[in-house]
Amino acid sequence: MRNKIRPMRLANVSAGAAARVRLALLLTAIVLVVEVVGGLWAHSLALLSDAGHIVTDLVVLALSSFALGQAQRPASARRTFGYQRVGILVALVNALLLAAIVLGIVVEAVRRLQHPGAVQGGIMAAAAVVGLVISVTIARSLQPMQADLTVRSALMHIWGDAWAAGGIIVAGLLIAATGWLPIDPLLSLAIAALIAWSAWRVVASAINSLLESTPADVR
Repeated sequence: MRNKIRPMRLANVSAGAAARVRLALLLTAIVLVVEVVGGLWAHSLALLSDAGHIVTDLVVLALSSFALGQAQRPASARRTFGYQRVGILVALVNALLLAAIVLGIVVEAVRRLQHPGAVQGGIMAAAAVVGLVISVTIARSLQPMQADLTVRSALMHIWGDAWAAGGIIVAGLLIAATGWLPIDPLLSLAIAALIAWSAWRVVASAINSLLESTPADVR
């Protein structure tokens, strides 16, 4: 009896997660527009770096939505386990996309450190406030579904955006108050490190799942 009930419960969770991920996709697109416009207007690499991360988030959320839908499909004679591992493969793709973003941010940050340009801190901070509010809203919406690896990998991206936006707000206010321009590329490097850390955790979790390793919380 227990075996019959549990799959139904998981299916309901996946359906709810898919709906929330689709909403997160729409809200993330809004953040992208705000940060691209704000980054170009303020000449802020940190803001554009976070926008680059958000482009990846859009791909992540789209793939995650697809994976959650596939995971609800029943097993077949060819795929006896069903489509549950689609989410794991999506998580690995997410991490590879993040690695490419990190490389681009580092290259541009080094160039900006060597040749700094004017940055409008007030505009930079204002755009980041919008991004922070929306990112936190998305993250809180997805938090109850984080037991699913696909949702958890997307959630890590979103929380990374929230932390990055908070740092950008501080940096923007600092630039507006003191005119210290190196904080912009330096913060971009910090964002790159945050992205790399998130990518590594997703890869490790996905590989452990593929290898059917014992979960970290099971001793």
